[in-house]
Amino acid sequence: MVKSKYGEIELGPPESGELGYIVFQLKSKLSYEWVLQVQREATALTSRFGGKCESWGVLVP
Repeated sequence: MVKSKYGEIELGPPESGELGYIVFQLKSKLSYEWVLQVQREATALTSRFGGKCESWGVLVP
């Protein structure tokens, strides 16, 4: 579901008894509201599996 919404993804393995993670990259004009919206969407897509989006980062070329 995340792949169909955001495109290419990377799956990370579980660590220390925690669930694994999903990494995806988006390009957009950065704003606080946009980040919160993406986090809400990603959480909604993964919540039925116990997932939540709780971190993000910015890459500057």
